[in-house]
Amino acid sequence: MTKAFAGKRVLISITAIAIAAIALGGTYYFKQKEELNKKVLSHIELGHSHFIKGEIAKAYEQYQKAWSLKPKVTSPVERNAAVNLAQIMIAKGDTAGAQGLLLKTLQYDPFFYPSYLFLGDIYLRAKDADKALFYFEKGLSLKEHFIKEDPNAALLYYNMAEALLLKGDRAGARRHLETFLSMAGKDKRLEGIVAKARGTLGKMKS
Repeated sequence: MTKAFAGKRVLISITAIAIAAIALGGTYYFKQKEELNKKVLSHIELGHSHFIKGEIAKAYEQYQKAWSLKPKVTSPVERNAAVNLAQIMIAKGDTAGAQGLLLKTLQYDPFFYPSYLFLGDIYLRAKDADKALFYFEKGLSLKEHFIKEDPNAALLYYNMAEALLLKGDRAGARRHLETFLSMAGKDKRLEGIVAKARGTLGKMKS
């Protein structure tokens, strides 16, 4: 065996070992990523369960645990959790944190209309009608992406009406309230807001 041939064999062996090491490393990486995703999903599912039951503090804790593991919103499940977490943050007064989270969802999915609803809501609460209208109009421009019977789709019309009233546009507000009622009139999840919408319309007609 020549030295050159022996050298080639050594080189081939080293290359094979390197490839095997890379393969093992890749397998380990994907296993770790899979385990991480399972943990994130577990916290999100628990958060959803608490959120639906109205156990807001527990929901907030689980959503925060999910975000501490994977601060991204690349999947629909994560985006829905982000919207729920943002609502809690808004209620807690952390509007800056909520805004950052909602904007992050739109980086991954600019057609995710619930984020426009709650971004607009932040400004509506601050009585900034122009900025609120900007986000509500963006949300309403995505009608073809609305999910059937999603309360967030109906709420875009209600909040739009609220912002228009701040601007003094009673006719526009009336149209959007009527659309809201046509979408949400029988939705038990929105009973309180439906009652408010009917009351506002009644005052506008009197």
